[in-house]
Amino acid sequence: MSRALAAQGWPARDYVPVGELLPGMAYLVRRILENSSQAGFLMRSRQQASAEELLAPPAATPDLSAVAPDGAGFERAPAARWSDDDFRAAFDAALDGARIAPAVHLVLPAGVESDGTAELHSPSDPDGAPVTIVEIAGARGAAVAVGRAHAAQPGWGGLGAAGRAAVLRRAADLLLARGHEFAATVVREGGRDRAGAWAEVEEAVDFLRFYAAEAERLTAAFGDRIRPRGVVAVIPPWNFSLAIPCGMVSAALAAGNAA
Repeated sequence: MSRALAAQGWPARDYVPVGELLPGMAYLVRRILENSSQAGFLMRSRQQASAEELLAPPAATPDLSAVAPDGAGFERAPAARWSDDDFRAAFDAALDGARIAPAVHLVLPAGVESDGTAELHSPSDPDGAPVTIVEIAGARGAAVAVGRAHAAQPGWGGLGAAGRAAVLRRAADLLLARGHEFAATVVREGGRDRAGAWAEVEEAVDFLRFYAAEAERLTAAFGDRIRPRGVVAVIPPWNFSLAIPCGMVSAALAAGNAA
């Protein structure tokens, strides 16, 4: 990759981790930030900024009191109470239930035949029983789902920012109320530790509430200039199986799209 970039005239650097992992990661992040910052010395030097510009004193710090805080009107979900005996006992009960729960078949759009099934195993127990059996939609099932999303989008978009925000906040409340159940499922299906699984629940709740507040704020600021795009396809990565999909879907929904 580096040779290919260099052959096309792009500057490239290879970073090789040496030594302990955590200090090396911190160093790598620092280097990435320095290389990618639009105001950084390295980036500006690549843009042929003059020596006078590069060595000029920093610009005056803006008056932060005049800038609205990020996520104004948004409050984060409460952190998991691991010091609370009742909280831990409730989570242990949910975890026991998740371990003995039968495999779940994900439902295809009604009236669409499956193109087969696939057994999924937890990465922490790859040789154990499958944690779920997924029905494969295939091209026809995907087309039906997209078609139904197109049909539903005008009604959803017509709710307005306040109406959609109310639905997302209600979803956040329901998710938090069933947090142990969702976190236990993340542990069972993803092999995640309990603290990391609960952090996913908290983050998913935060996404729902944050995007609800942002949709209302942007609509108040820009009015009819904020419009839905239509149907959004969400293809999340695997590593945060609840939080990231919830964040991507809630952002699309808050803006009036179907997902």
